[in-house]
Amino acid sequence: MALFSHDNCIGCSKNGMLIHGAETYPEKKGLKADMLMDQKREGWIGIPHGGIGMGAIMEMVSFHENYPKTPAELFPLQVHFRMGGASARVGDRVMIHTWPSAGGAEGEISLNGAAHPYISASVLFRKDDPYLREKFQNYMPGSLADMGYIKADMPNYQNCFVCGLGRQDPGLRRRFQALDRNGQVVAIAFVGFLESDRDDFYWCRRGDHLHPLALTALMDETMGWGGFLLTGHGGVSVRFSFLFLRDVRIGEKFIVFGRGEQVKGNIEKRMMFWSSGGIAAARENGTLELVAASSSQVLIVPELTEQMKTNLFPSELTECIFQMAGPGV
Repeated sequence: MALFSHDNCIGCSKNGMLIHGAETYPEKKGLKADMLMDQKREGWIGIPHGGIGMGAIMEMVSFHENYPKTPAELFPLQVHFRMGGASARVGDRVMIHTWPSAGGAEGEISLNGAAHPYISASVLFRKDDPYLREKFQNYMPGSLADMGYIKADMPNYQNCFVCGLGRQDPGLRRRFQALDRNGQVVAIAFVGFLESDRDDFYWCRRGDHLHPLALTALMDETMGWGGFLLTGHGGVSVRFSFLFLRDVRIGEKFIVFGRGEQVKGNIEKRMMFWSSGGIAAARENGTLELVAASSSQVLIVPELTEQMKTNLFPSELTECIFQMAGPGV
């Protein structure tokens, strides 16, 4: 049955990226829907972007009866995701389940026949996270004038939902850069500073605000770049935490940051990195406002590192970032 009717929503509208209807999930008094992970949802080549699943869960949760009706009842909003079990591939059809819980909601996305969820989630309304705030604020500039300097431009994929510049389908079309801030290199992406953003990034909307899909997917990728700058490797995320302090308006200018925090393990066996990040909105006077904070844990996958070397473009930027990434960057 069709339940969804958000105004001008990239998630649930007729031409939306996520879901177009749902059925009741009586076992937990929630909702369920299926979604095809087709080519337009790609991140790594052949793998759906993690932001797609996260955005779909948040879309479904917004239709629960206990979802707050006003921003004052919703924010601060904590969202935690865990990736595990069977891995989804482009072409897979998945099932999404969400249900209300005390103070928020829970959800999961599963592949048919898999013993464990592909993604599981916990959403907490009106719940702050001082730890995430502080970690991001430790390196968030106070103003645009205090940013530091751009050390390098990052290359892009052709079809990635976030960074794909050769996509036939709509996408966020973000370009990433390595920012040197007081001797530490941080990955960043700008939104709203170019006229072209009106036709690409801001299509990912729900009414007058950006859809959570755009924000989670962009923070995901920026933290991934931050971890790459620390390690010189790519990987798949296994855990995410997000803290949203408010909605982001359509047309608002902001910067997304991602910093590699630590790395553990051995590349020959099992190696992981941890990243933090967040969103800072640019006020008219040039000062920056904390809007969201985030953290991630990523499992390094050598095959994905090799994919980056051969499929990112242009080749000269790919060569440059691999030379500068890793210990001592």
